[in-house]
Amino acid sequence: MAFVGSLFLGGAVAMENYATVGIFFVSVIALLAVKLLGVNIWVLIPIFITFGGSVSLLRLPLSMANLVTFFCVGVMTIQYAVGMIKLR
Repeated sequence: MAFVGSLFLGGAVAMENYATVGIFFVSVIALLAVKLLGVNIWVLIPIFITFGGSVSLLRLPLSMANLVTFFCVGVMTIQYAVGMIKLR
């Protein structure tokens, strides 16, 4: 699996397709954050709340704080749906 991933990334870098490389690394970091933080994924919201600026994503002017909030709400919704989070 790692061999296939390295071929994929190597080919993307060789063709100067840096968007593919960026998407891969962001995906890996997001999966690691979900795995390591588990049900405490909400901790990312106060950490990133002070991040400003604009991130061009789907032609919407979103800040890093908005993206992290959307990510956390999505992950927490999925965790609730599969039963990892129980509401009192």
